[in-house]
Amino acid sequence: MQEEPATVGEIRKALGGCQWVTRRMLKRHGNQFPTRDQVELWRKNPPVWFLQEKKKRAEEQAEKVTVTCPACGFSIRVKAKTARYARNYEGLYCGRNACDYQPPKTDGMVTVIEYNAVGSFTGWKHVFPDNKQTASIMRARNLAAAALAVQPGSPAQRILRALTAPAGIGTHIVSVNDWSTGVIVDADETVEIENPMVAAGLHRMVTEGEDAGIIVRTFTNEVSHTLASGAKVPVKEVRGWHLNEGVFQPMDEQAIFSASCTDAETGEPIAPQRGVRYLDAYPVEV
Repeated sequence: MQEEPATVGEIRKALGGCQWVTRRMLKRHGNQFPTRDQVELWRKNPPVWFLQEKKKRAEEQAEKVTVTCPACGFSIRVKAKTARYARNYEGLYCGRNACDYQPPKTDGMVTVIEYNAVGSFTGWKHVFPDNKQTASIMRARNLAAAALAVQPGSPAQRILRALTAPAGIGTHIVSVNDWSTGVIVDADETVEIENPMVAAGLHRMVTEGEDAGIIVRTFTNEVSHTLASGAKVPVKEVRGWHLNEGVFQPMDEQAIFSASCTDAETGEPIAPQRGVRYLDAYPVEV
């Protein structure tokens, strides 16, 4: 009766517990299915192919370099030719979930991250951003600022409430230079912002002391006139401010009328819009 072949586990045990011994390796050396008796002989007299493989692996291990995570101390061994890629980075770290290492930040530069840069380790380096990266960073910052702007009680919300609530509940259009957003003031003076990006930009201008022109158009319940279609056009109240060094400087009725009814390029007067009422701006404290 033919003896059953030994299992891979039995073969590894007989050869000193070498876990790197596989069926593929056995097949390569013409011993894919050795019997248990044959494997028992290997325990005392290991085959030549095994000794050669063991020597080769020992030499490879001797040539390997240890790479250690600066945060948690986790280490790996990599080939010398693999370790040389470390010079392409300012630092390496393991990137495991159990490790909370974060590359340091440098003002004016972006951190480039490359996974599996050296073995399983992640590499990082600081570089000056190109135009595409700069635009991407600005978009990310603007989106983050816009997300914060719509949060109840945010600084941007307080600024828009101070600009619009004194004009009454209802719908307002707030224009900041060439940008505009709809703002709805509810009965409890909470505000709903149509375009959070404008709100975030206004908040940044206030905090960074930038100059800007601010106009608030308020839709009233009064009817100015009726269109041929039958639609009723409400009276709009217009107020304006100069923003300078974080301070809202109110414009009086004459100033906002002149600013709204003068051609910016030619300086020639423009006929005022029908149904528009120009008013003195009220103080705005933020």
